[in-house]
Amino acid sequence: MITGYVLSGHHSDALVLLHEMQRVEKKKTRRENDDDEDENGGFYKPNFITLMTVLPGCAALAALTNGKESHAYAIRNSLASDVTVGRALVDMYSKSGCLNLSRKVFDEIPNRNVITWNVLIMAYGMHGKGEEALELLLSLQHAVILG
Repeated sequence: MITGYVLSGHHSDALVLLHEMQRVEKKKTRRENDDDEDENGGFYKPNFITLMTVLPGCAALAALTNGKESHAYAIRNSLASDVTVGRALVDMYSKSGCLNLSRKVFDEIPNRNVITWNVLIMAYGMHGKGEEALELLLSLQHAVILG
């Protein structure tokens, strides 16, 4: 459902659903129910797919606070090191103009792929940091040769 909202441009509705999922998860935690499933058979705990889907919406809405909240959730739930979540975080921070945070997240991703590298290279280019973009491109080439 969140993906449908994001794909149709209803980013704020996607964020509302994410917050609802987290609210329901907190209720379940308070009841000390180890089962992530509710009585209707639905799962509420946001996972890496949920985060990588909703983070572009944070950038589109310029909702940096929501993006940081999602980042904190990813850290608390050991999802931040996932390459797809990391890429989405790098993209969200860069589109929000926070290149330092974008780079910090990039540096913390243990296994980067070419897409992750390209997101940060493009971010540097779009923000007028051509020299940093070229340095990162050279680092990518070096990593590919050594890798």
